Amino acid sequence: MVAPASAPAGRKTLDVGLAMVTLGMAWWYRAYARKQTAKERGQYEFAEFEAKAKRVGLRRDEEPMPHGIGGR
Repeated sequence: MVAPASAPAGRKTLDVGLAMVTLGMAWWYRAYARKQTAKERGQYEFAEFEAKAKRVGLRRDEEPMPHGIGGR
């Protein structure tokens, strides 16, 4: 969590990981989902779905593969 740019000295309310998954800049690893709250899991699942639907970032490829697997 970080503070939003509009209030850098304010409360840390922005989930950077969630933002990155939404923009297709990061993977959501379900292996760690059990460490998230039910609300967080729902948000990350939706963010992943949205990135896939919009075909952004890592999700541009037909069959995206996480870094380090398959020689990418």
